[in-house]
Amino acid sequence: MVEYLKQWHRPRMEILVNSGVDLLAFETLPAVLEAKALVELLREFPHSRAWVAYSCKDGGHTHHGEPMSQGVEAVLDCSYLHISVF
Repeated sequence: MVEYLKQWHRPRMEILVNSGVDLLAFETLPAVLEAKALVELLREFPHSRAWVAYSCKDGGHTHHGEPMSQGVEAVLDCSYLHISVF
């Protein structure tokens, strides 16, 4: 599933990065799996910066139901990514 998500996001990221955007915004992600795919994909664009914002169903879980601690762990090792929770 991670590869599928990377394939889906890659063409959009290529267009944006090649257009010279300063910051990529990955907002309202419903699941940790999608954030993991985006972190992996961002490694293909090492000069890009981004942020991730999860969509949450309550104060402690993603919309998909995973604990937000898993959401944070999924992006912690990505130094060019910022996280926010809405």
